[in-house]
Amino acid sequence: MEGLTSLADPVAFLHGVVDHMCGREVLLARDHAAPAGVKIHDLTDLSVAFLQKAVCAGLDAGGVAAALAAGGAADAALHGLVAGVLAGRAAELRSALEAQSAEISNAHLTDFDWSLRLVLASDKLSHIRTPVLLLKLFLARPGGEAEPKREIVVELTKDELDALLADFKSVNAVLQKLALR
Repeated sequence: MEGLTSLADPVAFLHGVVDHMCGREVLLARDHAAPAGVKIHDLTDLSVAFLQKAVCAGLDAGGVAAALAAGGAADAALHGLVAGVLAGRAAELRSALEAQSAEISNAHLTDFDWSLRLVLASDKLSHIRTPVLLLKLFLARPGGEAEPKREIVVELTKDELDALLADFKSVNAVLQKLALR
């Protein structure tokens, strides 16, 4: 990100990067002339990656300066520029990043059904007696009833169910941490 200070208006460039991350149409290559030896696309990619990490980590001005210094950017003026833009637009960036991660799938859980079954034998073993959870998940897309509901059937042994519940506890802990911000 050292090339950022060589731009004519690095603050406007950073705001343009934030606008780009928030889904707005921005032509950074046209609006900001890059000096010799600096590619605007590379600088944009570096800025996006740093801003994403900074927002996700919840860095303050000191954290931004430390992260930039650790990345090899020793210019204190650069630290102040990035920290200022990040401080002013952190909420907007966080909202845009959350929206992007929610776009992974727009299907949502509408219903579920479960049953516990006991497997007594198989074609290879005559006595198994293994409990198995049969879980049916019913998913729908937000288009209404025009699209049929999708049904996913999952069969879990006791060990697989324990691992799944442990993963759910981890996910819940992360969600609680995000909710506190």
